[in-house]
This record gives sequence, structure tokens and C-alpha cells, in this order.
Amino acid sequence: MPLFPLTPRDLQRLRQIANVFIKHGFGFLVGSLNLQRYLSLGKRVLTLKRRSESLKESKHSIAERGRMVLEELGPTFIKLGQILSTRSDIIPADFLREFSKLQDEVPPFSFSEVKKVIEEQFGLPLEQLFSYFEEDPLAAASIAQVHQASLPQGREVIVKVQRPGIVSKVKADLDILLFLAHLAERHIPRSRLYSPVEIAEEFAATLRRELDFTVEANHTDRFYRNFEEDNTVRIPQVYWDLTGKRVLTLERIKGIKISDLEALDKAGLDKKKIALQGVNVFLKQIFEHGFFHADPHPGNLLVLDNEVIGLVDFGIIGRLDKETLRSITNMLISLASHDLDRLGEEFLNLGLSPKELDRRSFKADLLEFVDSYFGVPLKHIQAESFIYDMIHLAGKHGIRVPRNFVLLGKTVFIIGGIGRELDPDFDFLEVAKPFAYNLIKKRLHPQKLFLNSFRALSEISSLLESFPGQANRILKKFRQGEFKLTIEHKGLEDAIQGRDKASNRLSLSLIIASLIAGSSLLIRSEGVLFWGGVFGFSLAGFFGVWLVIAIWRSGL
Repeated sequence: MPLFPLTPRDLQRLRQIANVFIKHGFGFLVGSLNLQRYLSLGKRVLTLKRRSESLKESKHSIAERGRMVLEELGPTFIKLGQILSTRSDIIPADFLREFSKLQDEVPPFSFSEVKKVIEEQFGLPLEQLFSYFEEDPLAAASIAQVHQASLPQGREVIVKVQRPGIVSKVKADLDILLFLAHLAERHIPRSRLYSPVEIAEEFAATLRRELDFTVEANHTDRFYRNFEEDNTVRIPQVYWDLTGKRVLTLERIKGIKISDLEALDKAGLDKKKIALQGVNVFLKQIFEHGFFHADPHPGNLLVLDNEVIGLVDFGIIGRLDKETLRSITNMLISLASHDLDRLGEEFLNLGLSPKELDRRSFKADLLEFVDSYFGVPLKHIQAESFIYDMIHLAGKHGIRVPRNFVLLGKTVFIIGGIGRELDPDFDFLEVAKPFAYNLIKKRLHPQKLFLNSFRALSEISSLLESFPGQANRILKKFRQGEFKLTIEHKGLEDAIQGRDKASNRLSLSLIIASLIAGSSLLIRSEGVLFWGGVFGFSLAGFFGVWLVIAIWRSGL
């Protein structure tokens, strides 16, 4: 039975997905997920055949074929692959490499459709909203495309317009993905280690936010305000009067792509200064704002005059709350002091540990990890490799690392690589040290310690003050029968079963003893009572033999 109602359109899409899996050699997955019931008889036979065939003769690796599946299934699955390419804690390295190659490039939709979307969004003719609007897009992707335009005041802007009909298509695919995730958890027990349903739900929430352009506008506006007084960075201004769920209008920033080294040289820009300022921009986001651009590929980083860094495209962002920043700070302190126990505890506090975590094995791997970095000069340590190694260590032991920490690892990995591309002698950790030390100083500042202590005492005081009243309410509910206490035990089934068996055998032994005692009295009599005694002895003998056999079979 389906996990939730499937429409005819859903069933058709499921068949298409199953056929694409089979085409690229994943027939075994169709079988494991029990998807063959949605196929025609001929396809079912082909699935069974493909499941039994070896795919060693294929010229493509399994990871390459995985990427090809996502490409063929379209925009939603390409987005899924792109997001999974950041999850080095759960995705193998060969799949990460392949998924990072996924390109979200599709043919543009017509200018007449662009015009219709904008006019429906704002209720005015396009000509009244913009003094100039370029019909050919700058770029086209599965969800939207971008056009150059000018406002009536003459300011140059870019306009991001949502692809017509994309919302319903994405919603249908997200329902299918959630359905497949439930099937995976039901039919493939090993998949439960990675919580496919939770991943599908998280992906769905991310993609739904991406379909609402006001979310990206809010992100952009927050970055704009964070760096408003910083002359080393430029963030586009949001034009809210021309922004809605389906249309986003931003100030146009012109610059040289940060990876275009030849153009940077021709413009006479200092690449070492660009590397330093570019990394500083991200370190400020991470350590000072706790809110960072999580998609810093070279296309989203521009270099303006005077080595000013321009940031664009704030569709994917990461957040670091105070608890995460505190854990990162403690990990830095623990690493510096070679305090293995504290480092391990902080790392476990950062993620979600499995119930069956082998702490001894984890500590051994952690020691090996720390020893590989301890004592090595900072300039020889690549920060991105350090974070990725930690994430891989977590994945090895089934520790689920928060998505924002994984995004942090990806961001540091990319900007560290860009820094060294601009300046081969660039030392990321040396640049990051002042930010980390400043974070530690703030945390250990007497005023901060006093405020934290005062806050803790206030919370304890409030708890003590409210406890009598809360306890009285609970007891009142107990008296009135409104409060029910349920105690659940786990892992005691074997003990309870053993106790029940012992009780049953003891009861049966008492019954046998009673039958023997009673029959002994009756057998001295004559007539019917004598034969009652014989019957009692026989019944006791039967039960006795049965009890001996039961005990012998159980190994007791």
C-alpha cells in the first residue's frame, strides 16, 4: 500500500524514475525499493535481468552513472545532487566529485513569458516599471533566469524572474522524493543510518525557500546592512518595490570574476590583497555575524576597483548560533592544548551521536586525527582539509553533523582554494587566527563571564521560585486524575521473557507436586477414588515429562 495517496501524474513520474534507474544500471535499487510494481510486465522482467547482470563492463563508474541519473531526471534532482555535494559527512568522495559537476543550465524561456510574470507580480505594464529591459537573459537556470534592466531613475539593475510553472513541477517531484525516502527506510534497513526521510524533508524546505524570492531578498538585505560601513566589500542593494515571490530586483554590480587571473592582471589589481580581503570578508561573516554566504564559487565573487570584493547570489546561506560558535571555540582551545577528551566531547556535542557509538574506537581515530595536525606549523595546515577530515571522521562513526557546520566546511574549502590560487603563499589559518582569538577573548572577558554567571543565577533563581507552584499543580492533577505517567522500558524484553518462563515452570511444578500429593491420598482408597488417584499420577507424570523436555530444549 502507498505511504500516501499517489495521483496519476505521480504514478507516471514514478515509472519514469524507475525506467531511468534501470537505464543507468540501478535496477537493483528499483527492486530494493519495490518500485517494479509500478512498471509494465516487460520492464519488470528487464529489471530482474539488470539486477542479476554485472555492470563491470560499463565504461562509467557507479558515481558517474548516479550523476547521469540526476541529470536526466531534471531540475529538482539536479538541485538535490548539488545540495548532496556539500554533505561530505554522508556521501562518498567519488559521488561528491561527480555531484559537484552538476550544472543547472537549461534553455531560456521566452521574453513574452518574462513580461507576463513581471506584470502579474506587480500589476503594472513592464514599460512603467523599467526604462530599459534586455530581452535576452544574462543566464538561465531551471528555476529562474536573469535579465539586465534600468530603473526610471537610470540605475542599472538585474532582474531575476521565476520560470513559469516551475512551482507545481518542483512540488510534485518533492512529493515523489519524500515517497522514495519513506520506501528506502522501510525496505533498506541500512539506509536508516542516514535518515533519508529527514534529508528529503530538509531538501524540500530548502528548495521551497528558494522558490520564494523574498527569502533571498531578505538574505541580501541583511548582508547589505552587515557590511554597510565596510569599504572593502560591496553587496547589492535590494529594490523592494520591484521584488516579490516570483521577481527579484537587485542593484547591478560590475566587476571581474575572482578566478579570472589574467583579467585581474590586466586591470592592475593586487592579487595578494584580493586574497587577503576576500578571506577577511568571509571570516567576518563566520566569526562576527554568524551568518555567511554558503555558495562562494568564483561566479559569485567579483573584484571591483581598489580590490573591493563584490558578493552576489545569496540563495544559499549558513547560520552559526552561539552554541555552535562556542563549540568551535572550545574545539580550537582543545586542539591547541592537545586536550583529546575535551575535543572529543565538544565534537560529539556539536553533532548527533548514534546510540551504539563505539567511544573507544572514536577516541582512537580522534587521537590519530589530532596527532596528524599537532605540532605542524600553521602555514603547512590547510584549514579546509582540517574541517573536511573532521566531517569524514564524524561520518565514519555515524555522527550526524549539523548542516550549517557542513556548509561552513564547504565555504572554508572553497575560499581557502581561491586564496591559494590568487597567492600561492597564502596562509588561511594565519589570517583566521586573529578572528578566533578575538572570539575566545570575548568569551573569556570578565564582563562576559559575569553576565553569563548572572544569567545562570537568574535562571536558577527563577526555577527555584517557580518550582513549588509547578509541583503543587502537578500534585493537584494527580489527585484529580488528570495526570497520567507512562513509563516505557526498552531492552528488557529478554529479561522479562526469561522471568515469565521461570514463573510458568515454577507454577507447573507446584501443580505437579499437588497432583502427586493428592493422588497419593486417593490411591489408598477403593473403587472410583482409586482410579482417580491413578489418573492423577498419570497426569502428573505427563506434565513432569513435558516440563523436563521444555527445560532440556531451552538449554537450562
